[in-house]
Amino acid sequence: ADLYARYWPADCHLIGKDILRFHAVYWPCFLLSAKLPLPKSIVVTGFWNVSGKKISKSIPATRVDPVALADDIGVDALRYFLLREKPLGLDGDFRYESVVGRYNAELANDLGNLLHRTITMTDKFCGGRVPAAGPAAAAELAALADEVAAASGRAWEAYEPSRALEEVWRLVRAANQYVDQAQPWKLAKAGDSGAVAGVMRAALEAVTWCALLMAPALPHKADEILARLGVGDADRTAQLSRWPEPGSFGTLLPAGLTVSRGEPLFPRIDDDRAEALYAKWMGDAGLSAPAADAAGAPPDAAGRPLVSFDDFQRLDLRVAQVVAAERVPKADRLLRLELDVGPLGRRQVVAGIAAAYSPEQLVGRKVIFLANLEPATIRGVRSEGMVLAAGDDAIVGLSAVDTDVPPGTIIR
Repeated sequence: ADLYARYWPADCHLIGKDILRFHAVYWPCFLLSAKLPLPKSIVVTGFWNVSGKKISKSIPATRVDPVALADDIGVDALRYFLLREKPLGLDGDFRYESVVGRYNAELANDLGNLLHRTITMTDKFCGGRVPAAGPAAAAELAALADEVAAASGRAWEAYEPSRALEEVWRLVRAANQYVDQAQPWKLAKAGDSGAVAGVMRAALEAVTWCALLMAPALPHKADEILARLGVGDADRTAQLSRWPEPGSFGTLLPAGLTVSRGEPLFPRIDDDRAEALYAKWMGDAGLSAPAADAAGAPPDAAGRPLVSFDDFQRLDLRVAQVVAAERVPKADRLLRLELDVGPLGRRQVVAGIAAAYSPEQLVGRKVIFLANLEPATIRGVRSEGMVLAAGDDAIVGLSAVDTDVPPGTIIR
């Protein structure tokens, strides 16, 4: 009876899009006939395809073993990917390369790096204890924390987990950028202990907020983050059960707590381990060699149709330098890049590389740019060319030059 009172009527009845009649017509009729209250809402999810193919028992390559994935990358990481990769109501394409790419870029690089560097510098510069200095110098970070908490909270309530997590990662990236710009290591070298304490206090508070805001998707890792910040068991339970209040930045983490480094929160998956995981996850079905064509060569060996040298010369390939980068709103895979192309001036492009790179990783990098591609509008943003990247199903790297070539230099 107690559990019934707690869980019914359901706030949300979550169903797949192919069984709407049974769950939106028949099931409510059964409930009404039993004089039981109806769920407060029905949320219909889309389908997951696998590498562009519909999941089918008769096609081994489309089978995904979630238990094996969770064993290898952790249940929180798998849950994060599934919630973050696509909007809840739309179809999505599941690719193992995307799992590893998002794991490395967002969990290992963005979040894991933020926690590691913040705790390491607190240990080094503040004796391993949360400093008492207030985050007065981090007013913009505090304002962003309030903004992100409100936006992600609205998204969760609207059953939009992908958007909610994108909001949280705005704070994760901003906290990393704050540490980069504040440079507490230089302040410590200059002997300004008060400024160091202020910076580290603000960074630790930002990490705390990130943990609380990501908890619906990564509950175990959120608890682990708070534990590493020195928060006790009872206090962690209390904090994780509440959403941060507006204006409370700087008050959630008590001063004097002892931080602990521990193992990497999300150990990065290097190329060798990734290949081993792909082999395990896909097995023989995913790794079997493609059948040879009529000429006896595998289809991939033939490549694309040949082009003439004149066709190649029509391409205006240039060296370009990324001067600004940001995420395209409501587009998980897209970044808007502003490029310096030397004599051609500034160009704006939309690139589908967000799963492999964060905006902060791209600023200052030299890339290869196709300058005479016909402009297009992508998700409402004008794209004036193309940045070249490497990868089959998923982006694994940007094409680049191996020497310091000025922006605008022609590539022949």
